[in-house]
Amino acid sequence: MGSLDELMNSVAKQLKEVSEKDELVMEGIQKLDKCCLKVKRHRIDMQNVTEELREQMTAEQQDRDLLTFESEKFADKKRRFAEKNDQMGSLVKNLTVNFNENLMEMMVADKKKIKEMEETRSVMSEKIQKKLSNLSNCRPQ
Repeated sequence: MGSLDELMNSVAKQLKEVSEKDELVMEGIQKLDKCCLKVKRHRIDMQNVTEELREQMTAEQQDRDLLTFESEKFADKKRRFAEKNDQMGSLVKNLTVNFNENLMEMMVADKKKIKEMEETRSVMSEKIQKKLSNLSNCRPQ
């Protein structure tokens, strides 16, 4: 019977060892489950972060596109203003040249008129002098 007791003790001991190892395996499985859960949560968090970053990048791209559009619009407006400015500059230059030419023509005409008037005055003055001279010669002394 001794051998049966030893056998029973050996079986009980092995069962106890198996039970302890089973507990360790179960503990490991629970830790792995927790780890899997953490990994899943981390993946979800990363997906959310990725989605937020994607939305942020999309919004920033839209802002850049809008700024580019506005910049191009202002550049076009600036170009048109520069063209208008050049046109106005040319117009002012032409008007100035025409004005100066007309002014010169008027000055020449005025000088001619003044010269004619001076000549006329001179002629009239001579006539008056002659008449006065004739009158003074005709006067009884």
